[in-house]
Amino acid sequence: MSVYRQTYGNGFGNAVFGQLVYTSKKPRLEFSGERRPGETDDDLVSFGFSNGSFSEYFPVNIQNTLFSNFRFKLNRGGNCLSFEFELNQLPDSPIVRYTTVQIKLANEQTFYGYITKRPIPGEDDTLKFSGYGFEKRIEKVRIKNPNKFFIQSITKDGDYLTLSVLPDTMTSSAFAGFQSIIADHIEDKNNGIFEVISNTDNEIVVFNPAGVANISISGGIRILPIEWSESVRFDILFKQICETSLRPSNQVIYDPLQIEETTGILTAGMVDWEGMEWNKFQKIANNFLQGLYYVGVNGGGRIFLKKKPLGLIDKYFAGYQFPRADLNTDEEVAGNIISIYRADGKSGSRKGAKVAAIAEDQTSIAKYGDAPYSEDIPAWLSDNFAQSYANAILAMLKDPKVNGSAKNMPFRRYQFGSYGYVTQSGYYPFILNEFDNFIGWTTSETISRSLSNTTLMSGSHSHRLTVNSGSLNGTHVKEFRFRMSSPQNIIFFMQNTESVKIKFGIGIDAWDEYTWEIESFGNDRFFPYKLNCIDKDIPNSEIHFMGLEILSETDSDIYLDFLHCYQYGALHYELDLDEVEYVYEKHARYCNLKFGDQRRSPGPAEFIAGVRAQVEIAKEMIRES
Repeated sequence: MSVYRQTYGNGFGNAVFGQLVYTSKKPRLEFSGERRPGETDDDLVSFGFSNGSFSEYFPVNIQNTLFSNFRFKLNRGGNCLSFEFELNQLPDSPIVRYTTVQIKLANEQTFYGYITKRPIPGEDDTLKFSGYGFEKRIEKVRIKNPNKFFIQSITKDGDYLTLSVLPDTMTSSAFAGFQSIIADHIEDKNNGIFEVISNTDNEIVVFNPAGVANISISGGIRILPIEWSESVRFDILFKQICETSLRPSNQVIYDPLQIEETTGILTAGMVDWEGMEWNKFQKIANNFLQGLYYVGVNGGGRIFLKKKPLGLIDKYFAGYQFPRADLNTDEEVAGNIISIYRADGKSGSRKGAKVAAIAEDQTSIAKYGDAPYSEDIPAWLSDNFAQSYANAILAMLKDPKVNGSAKNMPFRRYQFGSYGYVTQSGYYPFILNEFDNFIGWTTSETISRSLSNTTLMSGSHSHRLTVNSGSLNGTHVKEFRFRMSSPQNIIFFMQNTESVKIKFGIGIDAWDEYTWEIESFGNDRFFPYKLNCIDKDIPNSEIHFMGLEILSETDSDIYLDFLHCYQYGALHYELDLDEVEYVYEKHARYCNLKFGDQRRSPGPAEFIAGVRAQVEIAKEMIRES
């Protein structure tokens, strides 16, 4: 007999989902005796109430379970997304709106959510339920500033204003040096952002030479927490907002131990966060952290900010761990010209908005063309923050993205982070060189070489070779290592201003062991050249050299880019695990994994260095003035 029935008796069976509605009951296996959750390695699903207490616990890894099917999703870092399940029968306890659902796998808390959709008695033939993780519960929670006071009167003494305020609960000198925002509904000269000089329990002194006295009761003063006005580590700001904005009634637990230090990632000066909804703040946080940290609510209902693990967690091979690779390359660049608009109000709606920051990547523009992307931010976010935010978005959107999936994987807990993702073996294009630099290259003195990013096919640069009549028989050779495996052809892209003739080659001991002659008329854009390898009888071994020789005496600029070989092998990707779907069915248990491309970006210190320098320069200018 369940704890619920012991407490409330059978009479509650007549409730919304009681025995009078669903009278046909099937046998099921229940816990018995004094065994309690936590004393078994069973996978458990727990139902509970909004006050945090649990009513019943059910195993799912047994033959006659309460559930006919069950699935739930986690995304980056273990954040709880959503769930749905269907029951063979109802439990003894009623399943009401906002009934909590907690899932343990191998005795570890994995998911915590609440029911939002239930079957309608008399209309639905099946017992299907669905809901969300508790992050959904705090989406609309607004960030709060605890330092808000009503202005009773304002007096003037030289360059200083003294504000008499309520409530009189301040600690003397607690806010000296803080920034404050004054809203006087009568005297406009008193409105603005001012530094707090001192305070008592009921008076605040600010520096405002232009201010005027006002004995009327009008307006208020908001003193910004120091974390909102100074450049601090992002985790310090995150903790302050969690402490003051998340309430126990949200059923999301704030535990400082779940907030890891964001070393090197700093905020960018003064930002008034008050009134921003949590989902907007979390979106800004995720972009600002550039994928280096995870933010969410875990299976224990605790909000977390944690660093993404370093290195590969595991490597999965198509045809072994999962049947086949399912890759999707989005060749459309999401954005390489980022515009951040300053919108009116804290809602973020654009009403006559003006540009707050712009960030561009010329390499991405040269390779893929213009890809504009814009976002609105509240008007009160600082210029420094807007620019750093634009830079962070640019780092994540400027290159194409590769997505992958692995279905029917073993039913177990998966750690979020970077994974090796290996396709089935077959014929694929393998990159030999992207001509991004001159490392390993040796060039004859008769050839002038330079890097170019004005015309590109791949990578960040192309090689520009300037040749003339004196460049005849000059060479451009690279020493490297690449494993050949039944090569079909070699393809590279070349652009030349005038007609030229070259010899391209590869080899084990020298660059010209296997060669092809190419004659090209003038091209004002890159043109692909396909070199047949089948007739060359190239062995399956490691080649060490590749290069070209100038066979013409024409004055011309030659651009080289994106050299790749079409041969047999498997493609290797490094992808981030983005989402795990856990699926329990009557005769099967498995997981479906989704992977997303890693976003390469400058290190955190490099990312914020320019922004912080601007902040410090601005402070020096204020002092000097």
